[in-house]
Amino acid sequence: MSSEPKSESRWIALLSSLMLLIGICLGIAMDRFLFRPPPPPLPPVASGERGSRFGEMALQRMTRNLDLSAGQQEKMREIFTRYTPELRRVRMMGGDFTAIRMKMSREIRKVLTPEQFRKFEESFRRRMMRFQQMREPGVPPATPAPPAPPAGR
Repeated sequence: MSSEPKSESRWIALLSSLMLLIGICLGIAMDRFLFRPPPPPLPPVASGERGSRFGEMALQRMTRNLDLSAGQQEKMREIFTRYTPELRRVRMMGGDFTAIRMKMSREIRKVLTPEQFRKFEESFRRRMMRFQQMREPGVPPATPAPPAPPAGR
């Protein structure tokens, strides 16, 4: 009989330790997943409106590669901001970006000089080919479409 209380005390100690460990794990999980504050909002873009990260990254890349003036940068930011909701919707639906890209390209052509637009189109084609190769390794890249004709011709 003397062994029964010792055995029972061990089980109680073991179960108490196990419950304490489970409580600690649950507390940590709740702290990490339920009570974590939301991430800070993206900083506003220069125009005072909130833009997309893609649009800002694309604008920075275009400014660097095409030597955009301040006026061109602002017009490009307006184009990216205007098309961001439509691009997000198509991306969420898994749709084709071709129609949106063509509309954006017509507007971008009006902002850029002919030389800047040529560089823009070349850069876009290279990125699309790299993207296609990453998505479908081993598949030869598609032949890029010819550049769009200049507006007004």
